[in-house]
Amino acid sequence: MAWRSSLTDRTALVNIPVQIVMRNIQPTGAVDAGIREKVAKLERFSPDIMSCRVTVEQNGRHHTHGREISVRIDLRIPGGVIEIMREHDENFCIALRDAFRAARRKLADIQHKRSEARPQVPEAPITDASNEIDE
Repeated sequence: MAWRSSLTDRTALVNIPVQIVMRNIQPTGAVDAGIREKVAKLERFSPDIMSCRVTVEQNGRHHTHGREISVRIDLRIPGGVIEIMREHDENFCIALRDAFRAARRKLADIQHKRSEARPQVPEAPITDASNEIDE
């Protein structure tokens, strides 16, 4: 797994509570920094996020596919919780990437639905004040 070293400098951009849980995987600073950077990107995309929990789990060895990596992202937003789950055989980076892409798509869908649900305020008619003469 190759995380850019500059990620640790930008992780301070996360303003929401982030909980990272690793199961059957040895946590490292690079993994933590990479996850926090992805959370920061989500936060910049959707400032409505109130908290985030990322669970990464390496399941036991499968007889044909090797180890399965699962990534679960729980995002708390006003009005509910978004739950995303992605799995991949052996490749942590791909499972993480796919999960965060799915989370961004889900946030975009919610933002789009909210913007459609807002009532459209009719614009006031524009009048030309030069044509109105007080007598």
